[in-house]
Amino acid sequence: AIMGTGEGGTTIGFDLTFDDTGNSGDHGLRVRTEDGTGNANHFHGLANAVPKDLEWHHYVITQSNSGGSTYWTAYRDGVSIGTDTDSPNYYSTSAPSQTMKLGYHSSGFNYFDGLLDEVIFYESELTSTQVTELYTTGSVSALTPHAHYNFEQTSGDLLDQSGNGYDGANNGATQTATSVSITTSNTVISATGLADNTSEAKNYVFTR
Repeated sequence: AIMGTGEGGTTIGFDLTFDDTGNSGDHGLRVRTEDGTGNANHFHGLANAVPKDLEWHHYVITQSNSGGSTYWTAYRDGVSIGTDTDSPNYYSTSAPSQTMKLGYHSSGFNYFDGLLDEVIFYESELTSTQVTELYTTGSVSALTPHAHYNFEQTSGDLLDQSGNGYDGANNGATQTATSVSITTSNTVISATGLADNTSEAKNYVFTR
């Protein structure tokens, strides 16, 4: 898993996972939201959303809810790579049932084997123009992040740059310098374990 607040049962929350199974196809992405009643919405079908290369890529996933349906759009490097609609709309504005984690599936399996940098959450759906602005400048001028992790901390906790105090406790993640150039940040989180489903913790855990 890349990030999320867990899923299953009566969980309220979301998960964003790297999906290399039949649900999303080879090197796909999967998004799941749950409303706390055991019902869920899914965004599947993004086969080859994750290129088989060693380059940095910028991803944005937007979600909106209207007319009893959930609408998603995924962007890679500023360009839309897929949309999906799921009905009926299983969505909750209540607080997630579990703490958010980066680099780990909160339901207890699949550590992320890769690198993360510049993770930002907005409380409004971004337009395609704003996605382009975020990709090219690293921010959206008309919006203030709800949470922002720039990965500039080379040790210790991951600090929320939004000012809202959603800091993440390091739970075994390795922070290393990088020459990433698509944003102004230059440090990342590295976590291993996806290939062998190890139980060794390498992630960030967030409180609310």
